[in-house]
Amino acid sequence: MNDIINLDDVIHKDHKHDYVKNTSMDVLKTSIHVIFLGVSIHISETEGLYELFNLANPYLHTTSRVYIRMIADMKVFLDKRFSNIYNDFNHEIMKIIVQNQKNLVYLQDVDRTYDLILNDDRCKVLTLFIFDNLVNIDICKPLVEHIDNVCNKLDVFRHLIHCITSFVLIIAKRSVIPEHRAVYKGTIHYYLIMHCGDECSMIVDNKKFKLKSGSSLLTDPGNEISIVNDSDVELIILCLELVKPIEGVYGLLNEVVIQVASTNHIVKHACQASLIK
Repeated sequence: MNDIINLDDVIHKDHKHDYVKNTSMDVLKTSIHVIFLGVSIHISETEGLYELFNLANPYLHTTSRVYIRMIADMKVFLDKRFSNIYNDFNHEIMKIIVQNQKNLVYLQDVDRTYDLILNDDRCKVLTLFIFDNLVNIDICKPLVEHIDNVCNKLDVFRHLIHCITSFVLIIAKRSVIPEHRAVYKGTIHYYLIMHCGDECSMIVDNKKFKLKSGSSLLTDPGNEISIVNDSDVELIILCLELVKPIEGVYGLLNEVVIQVASTNHIVKHACQASLIK
């Protein structure tokens, strides 16, 4: 498994600061705002989850050297763990996809933030869990167990790596997923290539990375990403959304937002839309 990404090259360059220079009181006030907003979102069933994300995002973005080093170490550990189970894991994924090919759902039906860039059948998704909500557990239990074993055996920063969302992208041949960014800045994204042809790539902030089976990338949510499958076979990618290793009050704020999001109706709807019938 190759470490094909240079984090210094792809960490979002628009913010050249360390953690946002706010006082603890500012963050405390924001946390209280987040909690009350989260309660109102849950009660009113509004679309306010994205407002919640926008409120917390300024506190959760960082390009500090310490942070870059921490997530680089995280990627090394994940690569090592997945390399030990890659063949078995890949076999399980391919078996599930083949058995359920006609019933897989489209990415834009699960995540409405893709509505503006996807309106066809170029990208299907096999969802394992979303914000800690298990999906398709009867079908995907072996995959979930593999991911749990990978993450739960890692004690990288005095705590276990927390994977809150996991899914498998199935991108049709000769297809492109246009440029997009994550809507929440409290997580990082790990991509493990399970199957691809010769002409597949991921473009991160205008830098092109050639993909091959077994390779991996780790990106920050500030990165603009597009995925290109210019081959004659499907491109299959395991995607893990991991909680950012942020400590102190910023980390607590992140935990509050993730907990609120995990019970929000938008996430519940995404789980329901992900079910394989």
